Amino acid sequence: MDDALNTAAALGVLSLFTNTLNKVMSAGSLLAEDREAATALLNDFERVLGIFGKLEEEILDDEIQKLIDERIAARRGRIMLAQMRYASNCIARDLA
Repeated sequence: MDDALNTAAALGVLSLFTNTLNKVMSAGSLLAEDREAATALLNDFERVLGIFGKLEEEILDDEIQKLIDERIAARRGRIMLAQMRYASNCIARDLA
């Protein structure tokens, strides 16, 4: 039977979307309204394809959320430090 819905292509797009979404969420740069839109889109995929099971909002304890926020801030700090070191090395080479 023909795959009139092209399910394989839909799953490929869904995989790309979720991978990108996970990266953006890990970076902490996803706005609340964008998170809601992403959740709505995933719910639509679930409604049509039935591949996720029931989606529920994840409820985090305040202590856990604080630790997550601290980890994200530390990661950003390491990235900024590496960028500053790189810039300093470039300037030092230009001055030499």
